[in-house]
Amino acid sequence: RLAPSAPEGDKPKAAEPAEKTEVVLPSLAVSNATVHFRDELPKGGFSTNISEINLAAKNFSTAPGTQAAYQLSLKADGEAALKTEGTFSASPVAITSSITLTGLKIQRIWPYLSPYLTAPLQGTLGLTTELGYRAEEGLSLNKGDISVAGLATRYGKEGFDLALLQVSGTSFRQKDNRLEIGDIRLAQGSISLSKEADGKLSIMSLFPAPSAPAPASKPKKAKAEPKGKPFSYVVKQTRLEKINVSFTDKTFEE
Repeated sequence: RLAPSAPEGDKPKAAEPAEKTEVVLPSLAVSNATVHFRDELPKGGFSTNISEINLAAKNFSTAPGTQAAYQLSLKADGEAALKTEGTFSASPVAITSSITLTGLKIQRIWPYLSPYLTAPLQGTLGLTTELGYRAEEGLSLNKGDISVAGLATRYGKEGFDLALLQVSGTSFRQKDNRLEIGDIRLAQGSISLSKEADGKLSIMSLFPAPSAPAPASKPKKAKAEPKGKPFSYVVKQTRLEKINVSFTDKTFEE
């Protein structure tokens, strides 16, 4: 038989949603810190001493709609200097940041470049940019300027040596999947290259040959990928200034 129903006042109450824990950090400061870093993952390993680390952050909170400000500066191996400042929020996740990097020796990061290049690069890198991120728009980049002084490498008996490579006026919108470059400038230097007997340009030997495809296996049902805009880019201007170019065509028999 059915049990008698419980009185109206004895019915269990619906569980109330648990309160979310909020983290509040009015201020954070780190002054003149040093970090010794070593990475064994890349071939040959990589190590650096990061010094003069100064960090200041204010008004951090995980409460929705709050915004914190930060400033960070540091040096790597006493040469490269990084400065960045901006604002960020935890809910929703968003960030605006300006970044300045100077004096980075490209040869120092060769362990990370070696999977993509067959010969080391030399040069000193500097950059400035403004970065932003919002969930509804994705990543954005504005006012991107990159310069490399003394850019040089060799591929076989040939190579290039440039006093300056400069890429300026760069912007990117993840939402539109579009890259815009205002100006590419190559100044004062020399480039030597040849067209090999197989028709390939010698400079392409800087890039590793693609690996052989894996053996064919039973095809799997492809997963539907989210639709997005195809990648597009535009370069508004390219300049060559005082560049000496030597070219040899090896497709002709002597």
